Amino acid sequence: MIRTLRIDPELAHAGRPIQGLGVQADPPPFLFRHTTQLNEADLDEITAHAERRLTLLRPGIARLFCFPELTNTDRLVRMVRFLDTLGCGVNLTLLTAGHTPRAQLPALAERVVDFVAELRAANGCRSVCWLTLGNEPETQFPHDSPLTREIFGADRVTQRALDWADYVNFNRAALARLATRGLANDVRLVVVDAAWGGQMRRERMALGAAAFPTEPVGFSYHHYNPEDPAFYRGAPPAFAYQGMAEEAARFRRLVGDRELVIWEFNNAGKGFGTHEPGTNARGENVIDAVEAGAELSWKVITALAHGVDGLCLWHMHDSDVNHFGLWRWREGQYRCKPIWFYYAALCRLFQPGQIVVPVTGGDSSVAAVATRAATGECRLAVVNCAPTPTGVWVELPVAADWQQQRIAPPGLAERDETQVTHGTPVTSAEFELAPWELVTFSSSSRR
Repeated sequence: MIRTLRIDPELAHAGRPIQGLGVQADPPPFLFRHTTQLNEADLDEITAHAERRLTLLRPGIARLFCFPELTNTDRLVRMVRFLDTLGCGVNLTLLTAGHTPRAQLPALAERVVDFVAELRAANGCRSVCWLTLGNEPETQFPHDSPLTREIFGADRVTQRALDWADYVNFNRAALARLATRGLANDVRLVVVDAAWGGQMRRERMALGAAAFPTEPVGFSYHHYNPEDPAFYRGAPPAFAYQGMAEEAARFRRLVGDRELVIWEFNNAGKGFGTHEPGTNARGENVIDAVEAGAELSWKVITALAHGVDGLCLWHMHDSDVNHFGLWRWREGQYRCKPIWFYYAALCRLFQPGQIVVPVTGGDSSVAAVATRAATGECRLAVVNCAPTPTGVWVELPVAADWQQQRIAPPGLAERDETQVTHGTPVTSAEFELAPWELVTFSSSSRR
């Protein structure tokens, strides 16, 4: 059976350009546990690999953490400056409010905004265009609900020094300071940023939309949910999950035309945690498994197709303890993982400013999404998440010089990192998708 995929650039969602794809790009020594074992040469080596790979990746967005003290920021500033040269938008994210008392939260918000203003003015880093106050703030600023008590425990909720109202006021102080510093139109405040399971994300996103009903904020959530329903058998209702498509469409309806970005995501499996992605049903690491690149591509394609404006991968590289990266650390000779080639192709394909175009004919195993740029150029990505090949017919819009790129598991482990730009001319839109294959198309301008 041959599947037919239809795209029509005239049906582009008007008025909401995507922000593109990117990575968490914290410079070392962040993410490393044994920081005392890293000398300046080590830090420079890690940074050099990151800068070279980021140049190849061409991310549209990046996320970087800062701390309440806002000290020792030289390497942070260097990374922001480098990303600025790539034209990559940066979301500066306050990792945590630390032990800041409630009364001092407004002052902390003002200090962080002032730091952003300094980055943009004194350092010329105009790419800092998002600000997030608190990573996964549901843990530090919990709201009181039966779901919160079930997930975190009643004592943790009732005995916390800060709560949801503090979170809202914290962000309102930042909005006011952005206006005072003349940054209201240049730096978007990002709110919610929830991670703790599908049901918690629902509650927090609804609270965020209600607390900021008209303000020009962006909305964020994190995504580490496997799509296989078998993963959730026997799980408590508090961790129920209806799938990427349902969640993205739900949140799009909730926030309207305002920005919606998954500011942290990756593959995840059984036993995943802060530093380990977990395993699949075969007991394999879900980032190293043969289907990993296709599954990651499916997440990206499905999210964009159902209303998400951008996705940011955790993390760009591995460290001595963290193994979510696109490439390995020193003990792995900094080699790119197979998922690098899938994600690099998608980052380069879907750039900021493009408009999502509907594609019909996909299903749970074959997903597709298309975009159109202001110049008329069209882009399309199709992925097969099945272990068997399938025939596909794509009804491409009339355009000249279509280029096709194909990425499938065989040989990726030995492939050179630079092979993310190679495309081949294509004259026929009928082809066979190999198991776990990603195929991308790009056209010249169409007027």
